[in-house]
Amino acid sequence: MIKQAIILSAAFGAAFIFARASGENGAAPAHDPMEQARALMAQLQANDWDTSRIDRLLLRLPDQQFAESKSERGPQFTSFAVTAKGPRGDELGFYSSLYVRMNPTYVGGDSWEVDPSGHFIVGYKNGRVARVPVVEARMQLRDDIMPGETVAVPVFPGMRGYDTSVPFRDFSRDPFRYQRP
Repeated sequence: MIKQAIILSAAFGAAFIFARASGENGAAPAHDPMEQARALMAQLQANDWDTSRIDRLLLRLPDQQFAESKSERGPQFTSFAVTAKGPRGDELGFYSSLYVRMNPTYVGGDSWEVDPSGHFIVGYKNGRVARVPVVEARMQLRDDIMPGETVAVPVFPGMRGYDTSVPFRDFSRDPFRYQRP
């Protein structure tokens, strides 16, 4: 497929690239992470949530190179955590924290406080895909996710264990202290 790019200059010197794919598909839309998440949901549902039977390219968003953590930018990482077969699988199909920024501030020793911003992309098991602002997510301590470890995992609106009385900001307090790698 041959792609043609038209570069248009916009105000303030910004440039926007509009790609048009020639061929039977006609014009190709600009990348939309939510559309990719919906396509991922459709394939996971059609294949009984088996990630080995879906298009693996759907698991990695093109924005992955901008992940906050350097280690998550590598080609071996995916943008989405598929949780459908795990302990929370009856409610949560997958989520991505690619668009979440912790904005850490050094507070002494090896500790940092965080001021989270951004949003998660969440695929609920019922088929709904949503953009959830980080301030609407809650952290929950779970000991059934990784054997022998207690980990803090995000809980999203509509899920069991979602507690509106616990602000996301509590993530930065012990035992949720953010340790910069």
